[in-house]
Amino acid sequence: MKDFWKMPLAELRDCAAEETLRRHGRTVTYVVNRNANFTRVCTVGCAFCGFGKRPGTLGATSDRIDEVVARVGKTPWVTEVCLQGGIDPELRPEYYFDLVRALREAFPWMHLHAFSPMEIDSLCEKAGCGPEEMMGKLRAAGVGTIPGTAAEILVDEVRRKISRNKLPAARWVEIVQAAHRAGVRSSATILFGHVERWEDIRSHFEILRRVQEETGGFTEFRTLGFCALPKSFGGAACSACRWYQGAGGADPEEGNAAVPFGSDGFRRSDSEPSDQLG
Repeated sequence: MKDFWKMPLAELRDCAAEETLRRHGRTVTYVVNRNANFTRVCTVGCAFCGFGKRPGTLGATSDRIDEVVARVGKTPWVTEVCLQGGIDPELRPEYYFDLVRALREAFPWMHLHAFSPMEIDSLCEKAGCGPEEMMGKLRAAGVGTIPGTAAEILVDEVRRKISRNKLPAARWVEIVQAAHRAGVRSSATILFGHVERWEDIRSHFEILRRVQEETGGFTEFRTLGFCALPKSFGGAACSACRWYQGAGGADPEEGNAAVPFGSDGFRRSDSEPSDQLG
């Protein structure tokens, strides 16, 4: 077997193209996705986050369920809704279940791609149950798949530097495996370009590969390039962010198309959704 880590990039790219063609043919499908963030409140305090607000600070608010439903209703053409938010200690598990049920009732044609492993870890703590029981409840409520975010780099030494309060790598794996066993598939992600080393990236990939070999539950792999904002590691906005802001930006909750790496023509609204960095 070839050592993909030692292959020249051009050869690796050709091998990947051949394998993709062998497995999936030339069919490319997509979803039209929108984010529906429901709370800005977060107690985690990731060093790179420009979204979360500490409880009691300006902008630290959570939405009523009817407000989220009304917002999604403004884009009825989307085929998938991604639900992610901060870790709000005041939001009980029932809120999450009721939110999913309300969206399923209002928009039965939309696939719900909901709640990161970090959010599920928090739900388990609040409900006093394990990941498999929580995943069963979320699936029963109407969750179709979960985002594989909160992975960042699955090396605890790196995680302590960029987000010391985020769940450990082993817990992330435990929750994703529990989701897959419960019949809820997920995406997989990597956040790169910050303080990680090449050996950390390799460790991250090896962990994802082991999970996929065990469960087959990953629908796609999404790379998330780190964009330094003024509050993250003391950095300035990167060129991509400056271009985006100069172009007027966009509503981060508006729909967008994503082309993932599914199998058997997945990426329908009722199967495997794209992942969004919430």
